[in-house]
Amino acid sequence: MSQVRSATIHDALQHAGILVAEQGVLPQFIDSITDDSRAVQGGGLFLAVRGSERDGHDFLDVALRSGAAVVIVDDPSRTDLPAFVVSDTRRAAAIAAAAFYGEPAKQLRLVG
Repeated sequence: MSQVRSATIHDALQHAGILVAEQGVLPQFIDSITDDSRAVQGGGLFLAVRGSERDGHDFLDVALRSGAAVVIVDDPSRTDLPAFVVSDTRRAAAIAAAAFYGEPAKQLRLVG
């Protein structure tokens, strides 16, 4: 199982200009990342993404019960979990996932 420093996610969100604030005491390490509350693992990060039909914020309690250590939200009033508060959860999901997995797109070679 890989671990990523919370600071790595923080720095990526901040560099993208979408980090608004941090709430609570963030864990030093994050063990996993998901936007599916049913797949949250202990020590993991849950992405509360707002979609056209569902709002990930509605599943914060499930993520908490599943052991989420930290969440990404745009409405910090919806949770007491430690959180990265962002201006755009959909964009934050892509940025956080890329940071968690070591920026895999940088390894791609494109030929046109």
